[in-house]
Amino acid sequence: MKKLRWMPVWLGLVLLTLSACSPQDNLAKEDAASYAATADEVATSNSHLVFAGERVSTINPLLNTFDELPSLVFSGLMRRGSGGQLEGDLAERFVYNDTELSYTFYLKPQVYWHDGTPFTAQDVVFTYELLLSPAGQLCPVRSNFNAITQVEALDEHTVKFFLKEPQAALLGYFSLGILPKHMLQGQDLAVTSFNQAPIGTGRYRVVAWDMAAARIELRAFTDFYGPKPKLTHLTYCTVGDEQTKSLMLKSGAADVAWLNAHYAAQFRDEPSYVNYDFPTADLRAIAFDFHTPFCQEQSDSLAVLNLAINKDLLVQTVLNGRGVRAFSPLQLSSYGGNLEADLYPYDKARFADEMTRLGWQRGEDGIYVRNGQRFSFRVQVREYEQERVDLAQLCSSMLREAGVEMKIVRVPHFDWQSGYEATLWAMAAPFDPDELYSALVSGMSDNNMAYSNAEVDRLLTAARLAQTLQERRSLYQAFEVAYAKLPSALPLVFFEGNYVAKRGLIGLNTQRLLGHHAAGVMWNIEEWSWE
Repeated sequence: MKKLRWMPVWLGLVLLTLSACSPQDNLAKEDAASYAATADEVATSNSHLVFAGERVSTINPLLNTFDELPSLVFSGLMRRGSGGQLEGDLAERFVYNDTELSYTFYLKPQVYWHDGTPFTAQDVVFTYELLLSPAGQLCPVRSNFNAITQVEALDEHTVKFFLKEPQAALLGYFSLGILPKHMLQGQDLAVTSFNQAPIGTGRYRVVAWDMAAARIELRAFTDFYGPKPKLTHLTYCTVGDEQTKSLMLKSGAADVAWLNAHYAAQFRDEPSYVNYDFPTADLRAIAFDFHTPFCQEQSDSLAVLNLAINKDLLVQTVLNGRGVRAFSPLQLSSYGGNLEADLYPYDKARFADEMTRLGWQRGEDGIYVRNGQRFSFRVQVREYEQERVDLAQLCSSMLREAGVEMKIVRVPHFDWQSGYEATLWAMAAPFDPDELYSALVSGMSDNNMAYSNAEVDRLLTAARLAQTLQERRSLYQAFEVAYAKLPSALPLVFFEGNYVAKRGLIGLNTQRLLGHHAAGVMWNIEEWSWE
């Protein structure tokens, strides 16, 4: 009955989204005429793609660092190719000087911003000085660049970075998108209108963003310095909701979308669609907010909750078998996977013993109590992400049976001010385990839940400075054990990135590991085309 009562709302949303994603009206004035003139040509030339994507409110590589769109609109000095290998992007080559600790990048000539302004080394200096300034504290990955002490433009096409210490993963972080100095100098990064009308040097340029219609229109940049996309027109629908994306695919209003395993399964036997199953490093977890008194006071008892959660059942039910149970944020990394870190596999009897050892006793209502406080906490879950809602509900049921009350609060977006004790969270380190540094080391830029573990700090910092693969791997495997003893979150599952596309779309390449929100599928979009 609840589903039936909501059906008119869902249908209304779907119809709104379907009409919103028809590439016709509401384009920017400067592009409206050209779009209208080529609409019929686009429809018959197989050069248009509609992507049912995630909800976004800004396109800025310093602010939303894990989404698809910044990588289309902006370019970095480096980029990740097939298999995640590093290669030059805006930089045609670089030199590392291990004596003076510096990187010198030699930039490609004849590179232009989308407004026709030439790209220079001054734009690189501007971007990194902004990132490292107080204004750059908004950037979640700012701590990845802590080693940089100075950025200097040697000439129009050469830029040099000076470091205070060697940092093993730093070269990969130079894939961060570069911002235009002539557009952003003197502006407030948090509120500038540039975030909704970005100008980059990337493969696509934004020509219109209709937020009410949940649609962003992009065009291939004709002066792009690299291989130009075969798909010249891209419509990105910012829907996020799984059911809506599924219905858009079925109706023909979208060409490709990432879906959870159950929605993706609906298309596996359909001859008009192709399912692409990407490996990901995307972890789902119950993350605790250590700003709250509950998490501070009960921190000794959080890790043992793993014993009460049947994660294999989560994989089989919520993920439809397309994933693995999680015990470490690095278990799928070549640096991680230390089985000694699997300290708390599912074991209800052991859970009860551990709770007794920690001083907890079952109350009259079946919930554990210690020092007059019930083991009860709230977890916020974004209501439009069905997979997270399903994970939370099943975990809540398991924990309740074991004597712990986890209350689910559905929210339209994460609310960090309301004091929720936990969040159904996600994190990923697809390329280098150092990507966890900014989220897990005390006081770093993406550690927004005040997690602090002295041994984790020591090990992640040492691994960042280590210079051999063997030493780094040893430190990261020790980190896995230290983290498992006192975690920031209960790791639940890793899942596959299940993308569904209309048959006839070719070029999707599953050779690169995807990250948070299964982002990164468009890494080679210039090779996509319609048969």
